[in-house]
Amino acid sequence: MKKGDQAPPSAAKLAARQVGLRGEAAAAALAVERGWLIHGRNLRLRAGEADLICVRDNGDGPIGRVVEVKSTADGRNEMEQRIDLAKRKRLWAMAKELATRLELIEVGVVVVFCVMESDAQRLTWLELDPW
Repeated sequence: MKKGDQAPPSAAKLAARQVGLRGEAAAAALAVERGWLIHGRNLRLRAGEADLICVRDNGDGPIGRVVEVKSTADGRNEMEQRIDLAKRKRLWAMAKELATRLELIEVGVVVVFCVMESDAQRLTWLELDPW
């Protein structure tokens, strides 16, 4: 390997990435089932990267959600602990930026917890309160 070359990702990293991609796809499908349109995926904003950007019209105007997806394949349920105060603040900063960019009348933050179970997944949609 030459200087500056990066080593290929390990099998564990590749497997974790696949779990993340499956979780994001499942979360997007859940959002659509709930009446949301997927406006963007892995969108870079000043405060960070939003896994999903969802929008819809509520009759009074456009509303949106920044969706953070947390996925696991090992069945552990402590994923809530992965959304600490600093992460919540970044998610709400992304939501506020999104509201300005898209001229939304309402914006929010959702965390979708996705537990992979062989060929299926268990999903939890959680709307976060602002801090």
